[in-house]
Amino acid sequence: MDELKPSKEFLVWVVGVAIGTVGLMGWFSTNFVTIAKGVEISEVAHEADMVLSQQLVELAEEVKASNAMLMDHIEKEKLNVVLIEIKRNESEVFQITQFVSANGTNEQAEARLRQLRIDHTDLLLKRDCILNNNRLCN
Repeated sequence: MDELKPSKEFLVWVVGVAIGTVGLMGWFSTNFVTIAKGVEISEVAHEADMVLSQQLVELAEEVKASNAMLMDHIEKEKLNVVLIEIKRNESEVFQITQFVSANGTNEQAEARLRQLRIDHTDLLLKRDCILNNNRLCN
């Protein structure tokens, strides 16, 4: 019976090997599974970053196109304002010249005509700058 009974030393070895095996498997599981999962997550994150980057590039191109159209619209509106001002200026010059021809010249009418002619020259220059898209005219 004594020969069949496991010795204390043998039991200590079996328990030690069992605990060591479980500990070693836990360590491998923690480190290698975590690293593999981390690599997998990193690859997924990198792919998602690439998709997001592409979407940002597309959005930036859309914004650039939208800004260009907006600037064209603003330039057209500026041109319309200048053209209206030119017509108003020419109309006022015509009215003053009609007044002068009917009533005779006076100092106030002459001063206003000089100012209108200067303004007309400036408006024509501004119109040409807008049409030629010359940024230096500002």
